[in-house]
Amino acid sequence: MSSRTFVLALLPLACLACGDPASNEPPDQDGPPKEIVWNALPTNGAPAPRYAHSAVWAGSKMIVWGGDLGGNPAATNTGGIYDPATRTWTSTSTAGAPAARFSHTAVWTGSRMIVWGGFGAADLEAAGGIYDPATDTWTPMSTMGQPPPRFAHTAVWTGSKMIVWGGASGANVLGSGGIYDPETDTWMSTNGAGAPKGRRYHGAAWSGQQMVVWGGTDAFDWLNDGLWFDPTGTPQGVWIRPTGTSNVPERRERMTLVATGPLFLVWGGWNGGVNLNTGGQLDAESNEWTPTTIKGAPGIRADHASVWAGNHLVVWGGCRETPCMPNNIEGDGGQYVPGRDGGTWYPIAAQANLPARYGATLVYTKSSVIAWGGRTDPSTRTNTGAEAPL
Repeated sequence: MSSRTFVLALLPLACLACGDPASNEPPDQDGPPKEIVWNALPTNGAPAPRYAHSAVWAGSKMIVWGGDLGGNPAATNTGGIYDPATRTWTSTSTAGAPAARFSHTAVWTGSRMIVWGGFGAADLEAAGGIYDPATDTWTPMSTMGQPPPRFAHTAVWTGSKMIVWGGASGANVLGSGGIYDPETDTWMSTNGAGAPKGRRYHGAAWSGQQMVVWGGTDAFDWLNDGLWFDPTGTPQGVWIRPTGTSNVPERRERMTLVATGPLFLVWGGWNGGVNLNTGGQLDAESNEWTPTTIKGAPGIRADHASVWAGNHLVVWGGCRETPCMPNNIEGDGGQYVPGRDGGTWYPIAAQANLPARYGATLVYTKSSVIAWGGRTDPSTRTNTGAEAPL
């Protein structure tokens, strides 16, 4: 299972290089991004090796939580806080923590982390939890009115509420979701009128005003359609328009989808046959797609880690084939700078300080990127990671 779904949209993403707002054209960057040079993280005090976990950047520290430890049961409700200033790990409290789980989602509100959904020790988990790192305490979330339990869903933070949507419950693919308000501890179902077809392993991101849902699979076929969702239109929100269909990227799941401000970026993933290294830029105003260049792009992959790093996209790791086998796990990646002509890729070389893996998490700290966890082969989880200054 992919960890992509829980690292795609953690915060409203600021546009630090938007170009001319009147034209709403893709941002241009002066010169290439800084070369990625990985510095290994300490493992002393780090959480146990895991996969299908979540990670959020909490302003000054990274919080890792949950995941699949590979035992029986595999799920855990442990976690850790990494402080890059002191290069130290601190365990998260388990007192009052949500039930153990993996393949869940996590969002950062600006002061607290909200985790929801995923697989538990024996079944899907119905209840979520809110973690305050300042006090190392957990608060339970109301389950009244929440969506049915699920995995392979998405979650975005709007600045005041969390929106979860899609995913699967066993063999059932879901086209429903919920809006959670942590201030009132209440849930509201997302509007079913005009909603996209149910899907799992799709992408979702928040533009600052609207959410885009795109791609994924309905368990019978792979999809390359999507819709825009406005949570302010009614208490349940409004599905307002489909995403553009001209120059749309080919259908896929387990890909990158991030918001940059004026653009949404799609890259990589699996189309049911081969893994991909193609993608597209979706203009938030014109609703038009521009293909991302494949010149200099990383090799084909899915289950990679990705994050929008202020003015460019960072992707790393993943697998060349699905299902993943030991000899096709990647330890390289790329930095993508959007542009009117399809953008530019800059390579990230494979390095000993960050061994190849898939299902890792990647966070942006405002001055660096941190990769952690994942699988170094189909049977081995890791608790190693690395940081690269930007």
